[in-house]
Amino acid sequence: MTGEEYKDGIEQLLQLVQREYRQINEIRELTEELTEAFGRDDQVSVQMLLKMRGNSMSEADKVKKQKNMILSALGGNERIQKLINGEHISGMTETEKRICMIAAGKKETLAKAVELDRYINRRITGGKSFYDK
Repeated sequence: MTGEEYKDGIEQLLQLVQREYRQINEIRELTEELTEAFGRDDQVSVQMLLKMRGNSMSEADKVKKQKNMILSALGGNERIQKLINGEHISGMTETEKRICMIAAGKKETLAKAVELDRYINRRITGGKSFYDK
């Protein structure tokens, strides 16, 4: 892979990482709203928010597939893996720094969404939560 091909691939990866972060953040926000709707026992809002969250999850999956295609084209080397895991490495370009920063933020946002989802799941299922397996 030439330097120019790498640069183009990294730029595409940045765009996809940004889109993926936006989708994960939207899922987190919808999950927060879902938690509030459960608290109010508002079944209409719960159903609407579940559908919206499902749509966002589908979109996030599409972005992840596109991201994986770019990663594959870039060779999936250790440097790239560290960047998309939010790990700082020496000699990063500005684009790589942005990828790293966004990836780290995505991990935090995803962790918050999972914690909220765990709460909702346990509330709905009682002792038979998916998370208790």
